[in-house]
Amino acid sequence: MATKSARAAKKKPGTTPSRKPGARPGRKRVKAKTAGPAKPEILAPAGSLECFHAALDAGADAVYVGLPELNARIRAKNFTIKTLSYVVPYAHKHKIKVQVALNTLVKQHELRPLLTTLHQLQQIGIDALIVQDLGLAHIVREHFPRLALHASTQMAIHNTLGIQAARDAGFERAILARELTSREIEYIRRSTDMELEVFVHGALCYCISGLCLASSFLGGQSGNRGRCTQVCRRRFSALEKSGFYFSPKDLSLVDHVHQLARIGINSLKIEGRMKSAEYVHTVVSAYRAVLDTPEKLEDIKEGLAHDFGREKTTLYFNGFGQTDIIEPAKPSGTGLFLGTVSSVRGNAVTVRTAFRLEPGDRLRFHGEEGFEGDAARIDDVKRESFRAIVKLKQDIEAGPGSFVYLTGRKSAHKGAWSKEKISGTPARFANTFPGAARILKKYGKAKTAKPDGGQDRLYLRIDNVEWLHQLS
Repeated sequence: MATKSARAAKKKPGTTPSRKPGARPGRKRVKAKTAGPAKPEILAPAGSLECFHAALDAGADAVYVGLPELNARIRAKNFTIKTLSYVVPYAHKHKIKVQVALNTLVKQHELRPLLTTLHQLQQIGIDALIVQDLGLAHIVREHFPRLALHASTQMAIHNTLGIQAARDAGFERAILARELTSREIEYIRRSTDMELEVFVHGALCYCISGLCLASSFLGGQSGNRGRCTQVCRRRFSALEKSGFYFSPKDLSLVDHVHQLARIGINSLKIEGRMKSAEYVHTVVSAYRAVLDTPEKLEDIKEGLAHDFGREKTTLYFNGFGQTDIIEPAKPSGTGLFLGTVSSVRGNAVTVRTAFRLEPGDRLRFHGEEGFEGDAARIDDVKRESFRAIVKLKQDIEAGPGSFVYLTGRKSAHKGAWSKEKISGTPARFANTFPGAARILKKYGKAKTAKPDGGQDRLYLRIDNVEWLHQLS
């Protein structure tokens, strides 16, 4: 695999990366200042190879990726082991760390293939494994000691006792729960020398750090298995009113980056493995610039407003008295809200909007109840007063009244990211793990005791308390 552009090596550890201009015309690399104290790393999402290149070009210090199984963003494009065998050496050559998210709960029958995966990741030389399942953490610590463990935010670590428990379990870094205030984060930082990571930008979960069962209950698919149906983004009704009562805005702590750096947070994490390369580049570039040129904060924030996410909130960072976390009267989709659909005829859609759309822009359509719908790029557009008649590159399923969001604009970078390849020699890895049988002998025959002396029980899901009278 070859590439036309080379990435510049970073400076020594503890300094900020400096990138030389690449060979590709029109591509801007970010140069960082070296003065001042050590800065936290910027950890970028990479749901695809295209996003990986966008993150590196924007100045990320590290990226986190997922495999096709056992990660909390199973619907992202993700990476295979073979792809990672190319990506990891390439990233390391340019002083970029690669973390792999195996951050869902693991079932017993998944242990055998998981052991082979861990063996391969250890051979490839990834920098860390992001883990939620304590059983998985134990196996990694005991049998794959070269894999560094990072405690997923889905472990909901929110106090010093949680930090100590994570340390005792073999974790080197804790990704703190999103629901903490700045004072709580600072107190935890003072109490430990363990590496700490904090989410600074991206989507929020209505439930605590992603520990949500609503998707399982209403959608039949578990968020803790990476298949969240985003129930919280739908419209709900109560007392003759309706709204998006459970759909939070997106997190943005851009105003508090230097506060987090000052108290010693090691990593600033950006959410978004399901989002586009344009989003990754926009957000990573902004946080890189904030760290390197804080005097330009206001200009940087203006650019960050076009990240195609939702409206922004600081959640509880400034205290628990926040009132701007949810806006129930507004649609809950990701992207810049444009307006609503007037009519649809195949791939021709009329949108009520004053926004100036252009060919190459990407639109997403949501139903009035909040369900995420189809997305497509604009092939052609005509303006008529406060309407835009857009011809899409494909047919979409949407009707009058559907919400329309702008989720991406035509980008000069996009072609470069999608076409760019990975150069260099891949890391070698074995297709099988000879130690699997030995480990499975120890862990693979665990039995789960049944309640009531082993008798089977019948469970029924109900949605109304009146059912109790019928079943009792």
